[in-house]
Amino acid sequence: MSRRDDRLCRVVADVLGEDATTIGDDSSPETTANWDSLNHLNIILALESEFQIELPIEGVLQARSVGDLRALLRKQGAEV
Repeated sequence: MSRRDDRLCRVVADVLGEDATTIGDDSSPETTANWDSLNHLNIILALESEFQIELPIEGVLQARSVGDLRALLRKQGAEV
């Protein structure tokens, strides 16, 4: 699956105003210019809407990359 077809990467890219092909599991606030604390919250809200789940606050606070978000979503039963 390409990053463009990856729902998680697409949601993160949309929130950050990036091309989905530039977002991968290693993308994080340290590597992505528009990923600040406000956009982190916006990413979480967009993921909850996209995957129709509620993410636990502990996991949200600990997630430091797209890969962490992918693991968190899977832990909550989302297919990513």
